[in-house]
Amino acid sequence: MLLINPGSQVEGGTLEQARINAQVFLNGIHDQGMKEVFIDPDPVCADGRWTFIFRHPVTGKTAILKTHGLTDEESRNQFFVPRIYWNGSSTADPEIKDFLPANWGFRIVFEPL
Repeated sequence: MLLINPGSQVEGGTLEQARINAQVFLNGIHDQGMKEVFIDPDPVCADGRWTFIFRHPVTGKTAILKTHGLTDEESRNQFFVPRIYWNGSSTADPEIKDFLPANWGFRIVFEPL
């Protein structure tokens, strides 16, 4: 699961910027060789944050991005700078194994450079 912890006092943000933020993560996933992963087209908004679901069409495995829809500069103007979490880690680095269900017996035989 990928979460953004927006800290406190985060205000503003737009769906348009949230989509840009989500696309940046998708581009990174594609750059790592996971070209099949896509974003479900309709994010859900709650408390000023948008939730995007990244899905692998074969395994059905999903990852979640929660974003506030702020630009990097707007984030710096907040009391706390938002932090990004991918599967519980603060590194925000998607990996191929994130889209492989553990109980299907898949193993990685090639990882892109």
